[in-house]
Amino acid sequence: MNAPDDHLVWSLTEGSTITCRRSMVMQDGGEVAFSAGQAYRVSSMHPIADPPFVRVPDNQGHSHILTAEHLRGYFGL
Repeated sequence: MNAPDDHLVWSLTEGSTITCRRSMVMQDGGEVAFSAGQAYRVSSMHPIADPPFVRVPDNQGHSHILTAEHLRGYFGL
């Protein structure tokens, strides 16, 4: 377990707003899931998963699992 990663995810409760800093483009088709500069609302947080993650709806309304790695890399957290 990486405690800093866990704490990053745990800090984002359901309803938290996060702003994308770098667009996330899906590898399978090139669709932009999250756009730079746009704010997104966390729909749920899963603290006991390994690794912990949050679920966030993307530009098309599809739910995505975001780990601490995604949150740092695309949302600048």
